[in-house]
Amino acid sequence: MAKYDNKSFDYKWEQKIYKKKLHINKYPFDQVVSLTNKFFKKQKIKNKNEFALELGCGSGNNLNFLREFGFRKVFGIDGSKTAVAIAKKFIYKSNIKISNSDFIKIPFKNNFFKLCLDRGSITHNKKENIIKILGEVNRCLKKNGFFFSIIFSKADQLYKDKINKKKIIKVEQDLETTFLSLNEVKKIYSMFKIVYLVHELRINKIDNIKKAMWIVVGKKK
Repeated sequence: MAKYDNKSFDYKWEQKIYKKKLHINKYPFDQVVSLTNKFFKKQKIKNKNEFALELGCGSGNNLNFLREFGFRKVFGIDGSKTAVAIAKKFIYKSNIKISNSDFIKIPFKNNFFKLCLDRGSITHNKKENIIKILGEVNRCLKKNGFFFSIIFSKADQLYKDKINKKKIIKVEQDLETTFLSLNEVKKIYSMFKIVYLVHELRINKIDNIKKAMWIVVGKKK
């Protein structure tokens, strides 16, 4: 395996996901659309000098949406060089910049963004790295800027399988992943004012597999 400079990135995403053309999404995720509409009024964002950042932008499927919504400039960073290359091909809006970077040291100045988005990205880190990443997000956000974060819950079937030492079958199950309880969420995100906190539990009634995530919206104090 090649040697990389990024310290917080699990390179199974590069080798087992993006190089194999998995997780290639072209359209924005439903939570991203609903949260953006809930916490930002389009008429207040459009024509203003407000910037947005996505951590773990993957194939860039959320970036065009954020630009169309009205953010003046949109930035995406990802630890996978392959994902960044794919995303650059998918981007069709102007003022979108994508780069290969580590979340532990976000390459932007203080008080720069109105919105930082984490759609299930930082959850694929060790807990100590997640805390460092949140500190970087807080540094980069403007006062009263928003952080949308979606992170795995301990109610998820994958967490229960790992605790019970069941055999890992899917590639995704072999990724570095942190699962949090409600108290852990409140503690780890305490540097922000939490203005929205939802526990989303979905059960596939065909195989009874449970997927559980925390949807957290923090506001910079």
